[in-house]
Amino acid sequence: MAPYDRGKSTKDQQTSPDNSRDWIKGVLMCAWIMSTVLILNIILTTIAASVAYTKDNTQGFAFASLYTGKCSVAKGWSTGLHVVINILSTAIYNSAAYSSIGPSEYAVLLAHASQSHANVSLPQNNPDYDQCFTDEVGIDISAFRTAMADGKLDMLSKQECIDTFAQDYVSGQRMVILQTAASLPENVPLFYQGSGNADSFTATDRHRHSYKWMCDEDNNCTKPIVEKSINNWSVHGYSWSIPRMLLSVPTPSGSQSVPSSSGLFSGKYGFPDTEDYRHLDGIMMTSANEKELRAELDNPAIWVNGSFARNVKIQGHEAMCGDKDPRNPGRPTNYPIENCLSWPVEETCQLFFSPPICLTVICCTLIKLICAILTAHDDREEVFLTVGDAIASFISRADPATKGSCLLSRSLVDKRRHGWRKAWGVRQDYPDLRRCKELPRHLPPRERWFQAASKMRWLVTLAVCAAMLGPSGFLLRLAITEFNSAAYGSQSIMTYGFGKVGAATLITATVGFSGEISMVLLANTPQLLISIAYFLYNALLTHMLLAVEYNGYAIERKHLRVSWPRGDQRSTYYLSLPYRYSIPLLVMSALLHWLVSQSIFFVQIVPFSLGGVPRDDKIVTCGYSPVAIIFAIVVGSSLVLVAVFLGFCRFRSRMPLAVECSAAISAACHPLTDGGPDRDHALKPVQWGELPGNSVYDKFASSRSTIDLEPRGDGLLKGMTQRCSFYPVLKWVALLHLNLSSFIALLPRMMSTNQVHRSYICSYVI
Repeated sequence: MAPYDRGKSTKDQQTSPDNSRDWIKGVLMCAWIMSTVLILNIILTTIAASVAYTKDNTQGFAFASLYTGKCSVAKGWSTGLHVVINILSTAIYNSAAYSSIGPSEYAVLLAHASQSHANVSLPQNNPDYDQCFTDEVGIDISAFRTAMADGKLDMLSKQECIDTFAQDYVSGQRMVILQTAASLPENVPLFYQGSGNADSFTATDRHRHSYKWMCDEDNNCTKPIVEKSINNWSVHGYSWSIPRMLLSVPTPSGSQSVPSSSGLFSGKYGFPDTEDYRHLDGIMMTSANEKELRAELDNPAIWVNGSFARNVKIQGHEAMCGDKDPRNPGRPTNYPIENCLSWPVEETCQLFFSPPICLTVICCTLIKLICAILTAHDDREEVFLTVGDAIASFISRADPATKGSCLLSRSLVDKRRHGWRKAWGVRQDYPDLRRCKELPRHLPPRERWFQAASKMRWLVTLAVCAAMLGPSGFLLRLAITEFNSAAYGSQSIMTYGFGKVGAATLITATVGFSGEISMVLLANTPQLLISIAYFLYNALLTHMLLAVEYNGYAIERKHLRVSWPRGDQRSTYYLSLPYRYSIPLLVMSALLHWLVSQSIFFVQIVPFSLGGVPRDDKIVTCGYSPVAIIFAIVVGSSLVLVAVFLGFCRFRSRMPLAVECSAAISAACHPLTDGGPDRDHALKPVQWGELPGNSVYDKFASSRSTIDLEPRGDGLLKGMTQRCSFYPVLKWVALLHLNLSSFIALLPRMMSTNQVHRSYICSYVI
């Protein structure tokens, strides 16, 4: 459309140098805030990079460790950094700093219960035993003796032992010793049962628990299963070292030395695939000692070639460590557990930061800063930020292009009726409404709030909300299905709290730079969707509540709410919405962000060996919390239902709906007098209502006689031509000059249908 200079009143000209570009102050304030955030981000990133790579310059670029040590320190720094991150309002920075859990592998031993829990007898001067102990436990046996002497072992009941170690990822434990009242074999004071956490480091196998040693290595081992049999809880025990024999076995190419436990591979490695070789292989795997083996070799009835058996010689014996071979004559199959001894150690955690994410944050902040600076250099002098700003401008300097069309609404303008049409990239003159014969001649019915927003806005907002609620429900269904499987026994989704890491709630892991970055993006994608949904939801409420406030001017007289108030004008809401809506919305948004962060989260598990050294087979994945998902779905659904409920509320008056349409607002701002220096209407309380005066459409009126309130057959009222507008003064003259609220109150007595005066010219009145 062609530009139109509505002119300035004398008072406007006097005040415009001070007020015309006040909107720049807000933009500059935002620019200063973003500059501060940018500088802080650069400083924090520089400090983090120097600390991380000074300690270890071999670290990768995807993630770098800032600290390795006590979990309390790592978690404290992580919490503090996230508080700073949230204060800086850099949402994408949310995963730039995080702490990783460090579950450690621990040894499981079996010993005879004694009166003194620190007294576990160990063989003396047995190099083979000491070496096997060191290999399996990961510490020197002398250190274990010192720990017992210093009282570092804690006594636990069976229930306490189960509560402590029946977890997917146990940290802070080096060893657990199961004590039994049963007699152990001679010269075997301490059995080796296995190690915990060993299978937890493979996230792709969810059904393998780190505490399956409680169920004698049964993969289908859950805490409820162990607790169910707590009174009869028993486990196997395995010797540290099992003696094995070295045999000299004849072959066509000569004799070969073979350990008795390894067996023969008939048909391979020079061993013929004959019946005698296969029979010898079976004897070697089942005979536990030399006596049994010699009895088999000396029995010619079981051999095809008796000379072959006579040529098999026993060369000697050696000890084999860590062989979980239950063959041990004279010991029971299971050992009942009386209590446990645990060797707690300081938990080890790491604090990481991600340089790529930090650099991304800096770039995004820089882009926002550039946009703010460019906006501040815009040469526009007057910007409408609120409906009050538009009313104040139009009521002070009425727009002749909309004069005489007081019942014009946004919907009529959007439909390109009554002279209005869209022209993309083409400038056109304002329509001459005086030549238009399709102007509305009666008030619309009371509309509902949802009509203030377009169908497309409703559709997009609800679609984004559904895009979050749908996958959340699907993920919850997967979790329920997973926990209903036999692998987790009686465990339920309530077992895992908010943000708790567990094997059952881990997504398939990947390793490497691409895996880490992809998991970070996956964990933060819901946060991005929530931010988008919040802006859409906020805009939806803003449209409805803006229309409610605009409609309220037809009910009562009040000062305008503007961005930069003068005189008795009211200031705009800081959060763009009335505080009774904006504050609960902010609280619910913050709550939803937190719930989603607990619903799906980035997980990096760095396992530590029995010796406390970080292992290479770390887990990089995402975890999810079914309980947090349930709460997030409830909160998100509640927000959607509230918006729908508000949308079905009706406006209090039948005032035409303008919302953000400047043409419709302008049409309602034609008072009887202009806003000169002595009549600055925008500074006074205003109300939209009916004003006396002559219409520019008198030629369409059938008569200009005195008012007659009896309805006509065509649905219109006979009467004198009226007009309505925003105006600060109302003079009552019989029934001719009604404000809109009084006029609507009289409607039931005046007509049976929606009947109003012909050819209205409406405006704001007091």
